[in-house]
Amino acid sequence: MQQYHASAVEINGRAVLILGESGSGKSSLALELMAMGANLIGDDQVFLDEEAGSLFVSPHPNSDGRIEVRGIGIFKSQHITHARVDLVVSLNDSPQTRLPERNIFEHGSTKIAQYDIKGLSHMAAFIYLLLTQKLEIEPV
Repeated sequence: MQQYHASAVEINGRAVLILGESGSGKSSLALELMAMGANLIGDDQVFLDEEAGSLFVSPHPNSDGRIEVRGIGIFKSQHITHARVDLVVSLNDSPQTRLPERNIFEHGSTKIAQYDIKGLSHMAAFIYLLLTQKLEIEPV
């Protein structure tokens, strides 16, 4: 099991891992997805573990269903403790082009599609549509 500076939410058994530096908007994006029906897994610190060829995310024990609303405080939320990661998004700085090449997130032997989304609008809707399979994630 490996700790990551990330947040994660789940929709229909499928999780998105939200990577980013402190202050990049991980919690804000998680909150937007929760408002659309996603379940919190963890905010700011999560653990990743490979199981049977898939990658799973679980919350850091100290988070206990808590999520930060920047500038307001930390709030307790219903949450789940384990879900398969099907998508990775990064809020770190990266050059933006109209049709960028897809990135791949690798953890051990597991490879998952990664999208660099910093500065792009409507990303919560995009992630929601991917996780509910209204848009298709191309296999890695």
